[in-house]
Amino acid sequence: MLLHSVPFKSPHIDTIPTSLLLAVADMFSEITAHLANLSFSGGRFPAKFKSASITPLLKSDQLD
Repeated sequence: MLLHSVPFKSPHIDTIPTSLLLAVADMFSEITAHLANLSFSGGRFPAKFKSASITPLLKSDQLD
């Protein structure tokens, strides 16, 4: 399962800890997949999920 390859730490903006997602993954994976497939097939996606918070990070301190 792809979810099990996710790092155990969560970004500060996540409201659900990764540990909780992993604990309930088997229960909710089928429901989540069904909802995603309905969204894709219907061409609808909630506006609330169309935005992102992006924080660029420098890979090296010596870069401008």
